[in-house]
Order: sequence, then structure tokens, then C-alpha cells
Amino acid sequence: MNRKYKANGFILAAVVLLAILIIYTSGKDKQLYGNDNESVIKAIQSIDSHRNAEVELLETRDMGDDRYVAFLANNEPAYIHFRRNNKGNYGMIDSEGPAAYDFADFLIHPNKQAGSPPQFLFVSNERSEVAKLELSVNDETIEQTFPVGQKKATWLELPKTEGDSYRFDYKYYDEAGSLLNPPN
Repeated sequence: MNRKYKANGFILAAVVLLAILIIYTSGKDKQLYGNDNESVIKAIQSIDSHRNAEVELLETRDMGDDRYVAFLANNEPAYIHFRRNNKGNYGMIDSEGPAAYDFADFLIHPNKQAGSPPQFLFVSNERSEVAKLELSVNDETIEQTFPVGQKKATWLELPKTEGDSYRFDYKYYDEAGSLLNPPN
């Protein structure tokens, strides 16, 4: 009879330890990934500057193992960058914004090993008046148009240069063709 109580005691102790282990591990913060829209929003809202923010995803762009998501946080332009790990999950690398503007530009440096030149990511909300950009890159002028009054992410690939050195000059215009101050 003594053995029966000992066996039951071991089983009870094992069940209690298993329950404690389950409770302990389920309460821990889990890694947030950018694998789908829901997890991207959770990752964004885990950042101090975006806590409790209303998040609207505008566009997701994958470049090799990198994932960039343009979004509005409380209607202010921003983006978040993820990188795919060896298990295929996208872990957060960094985030920029929200910019306290209606139109913002972000210089994106895709994986240099892939040989991709930098790109600009332009993010606007519905209050943006920017209709056109003239961007001088190392004395080469590029024009880009934008839909006015729309929440939008627009990508612009920069020309390759020798030594990866870039010099920029921006000019922004409204729908009437009038020069704007730098967007805000």
C-alpha cells in the first residue's frame, strides 16, 4: 500500500510540474513576426512609438529575404522592415516613423549582396498635396507623380552609381504645378 501512495504522489507531482511549466511558458512574450497582416500589425503596435496606434497597412514589398511594409500609424506615414530567418519567419529589424507629415520619404537600402540599388519609399495620407516630385540623383533628374488625396505607398528605384555614393535634391509640386515647400 505504501508503494501505491508513492506512485500516486509521483504522478501528482509530475502533473503539477507540467501544469506550472505550461502556465510559465504560455505567459511569456512570444516572438512577433511579420508573416501576415495580423502579425505585422501586432509587431508595429509592440513598438513604443506605435503603442495603441491605429494602424493601416498600405503595401508590403518583399525583396529577397527582406520585407518592407508601408503603413499609416494614426494616419502618419511610416514603414517597418522585417528579415526572413532560416525557419521562414519574418523577424522585425527596424521601423521608421511615424512622420508628423502628410507625405514622407524613406530611403531603403535593400540587401547589398543582391546588388540592388537603394530605393525611395514615399508614403502619403489623404491630406497630401504632393502631385509630383523632381528628384536629382547625382545630376540625373527623375520625375515621379503621386495621386493627390489618397493613402498610398510609392516606390522609386534609384539608378546605380559607382561607389554607391548618392547626392539628392528634391523639388515637390502640387496639382497646379506650383512648387511646394518640403512636404509636411
